[in-house]
Amino acid sequence: MISDKALKRTRILAFWEKYGDEAVKETFKVSRPTLYRWQAELKKNGGKLEGLNPKSTAPHRRRKRLIPDAVRDLILRERAFDPKISKEKLAVLLKEGGVATLSASTVGRMLATLKKEGALPDPRPLSFHARTGRHHERTVVRRKKLRSKGHTGSLVKAGTVVHFIDGTKRYILTAIDTESKFAFAYAVTTHSSKAAAEFMQTFKRVAPLQLTHVQTDNGSEFADHFEATLSKDGIVHFHT
Repeated sequence: MISDKALKRTRILAFWEKYGDEAVKETFKVSRPTLYRWQAELKKNGGKLEGLNPKSTAPHRRRKRLIPDAVRDLILRERAFDPKISKEKLAVLLKEGGVATLSASTVGRMLATLKKEGALPDPRPLSFHARTGRHHERTVVRRKKLRSKGHTGSLVKAGTVVHFIDGTKRYILTAIDTESKFAFAYAVTTHSSKAAAEFMQTFKRVAPLQLTHVQTDNGSEFADHFEATLSKDGIVHFHT
């Protein structure tokens, strides 16, 4: 591949050969050493224009991140106790323990370095087998989420709107049937799947339609109790 920059450099070299150093410097703001370097690269590649493609400017020797031993020990100790502890919590523990005052982003970069080194504990879920007394890796089965593409007929779309009313956060669950345009909204005080499940049961009672298909986003309120309620009633749950 011949880049646009390589083509431009070819034209500059041709201009240089015809008009000389001063004209090139004044017209293109390119120094004489740079012109000689381009000429050498072209010659080195047998006159092929690909030789004028820009090279990587990344340093050959990258600075290695140094993690103080006290910081490393605390991070590894806390991650061994809780493999999912966040960089924000680790930053607080480092400060409260008098180890170091670091930002959460700095701790995050240190975690990335430790992960590359293979120093962090493996967060894969384990199960304890009582009969053998051994731990084994727990298999996590991920259910493929259904999409509404190609679906015809009744479809109720549900979602959550967050409002601050008199300084208090309120969650307003909403649902609308795409065919009849029947809409229903209900305000709750908690952002839980149990509240969303109760909302859907109320919608089913008051809506003048047969609830068969529901579409939501991937919000946590539309999991657990919500999905269990839909599944129990034979309602198909689509995700956006």
